[in-house]
Amino acid sequence: MHAIEEARFRLNLAEGYTMEAREDLGLKRWRSCVDNSQLAVENAAKVALALIGPVARTHDPAKLLRKVLAENLFPASL
Repeated sequence: MHAIEEARFRLNLAEGYTMEAREDLGLKRWRSCVDNSQLAVENAAKVALALIGPVARTHDPAKLLRKVLAENLFPASL
């Protein structure tokens, strides 16, 4: 998958999980709300990482995101 396609795919996932988390919040489904919120954040991070290069298959992109930020690999506009 190309970087832009990967980013769009991850963005769609993040948006979908955000919508589900909001619905869960309204229905007081706390565990499901937390699960969907976590998946939304994870996929949002992977959107940014996809713009830099291939995205690892992980549920914890935080280490790679911190590394990319420390190395100033994102354009200033981001």
